[in-house]
Amino acid sequence: MTREDQDLLDFASQWLPYGGARREDILVNFGMTPAQFNMRIHRILTSVAARYIAGPDRENLKATYSVPPKECSRRGPVAAGPVGRSPVAG
Repeated sequence: MTREDQDLLDFASQWLPYGGARREDILVNFGMTPAQFNMRIHRILTSVAARYIAGPDRENLKATYSVPPKECSRRGPVAAGPVGRSPVAG
């Protein structure tokens, strides 16, 4: 497991009691969207490295992070960029 993988897991674990990390905290700490973060956690949890994570911790992390967030969750929609922006008349 890489140091970055361990940092992601440590961060994800700290947020478990609160239902998962907030979008803002994921962005500030790792520079990624919740979907990217969840994909990375899923990749770690399904890799050989997962054998070093205690069973209950692994299952809690899977339950909280392994599923991509819904487009509209309690944390609000994930902004993808300026899609649907009207051109300025001028």
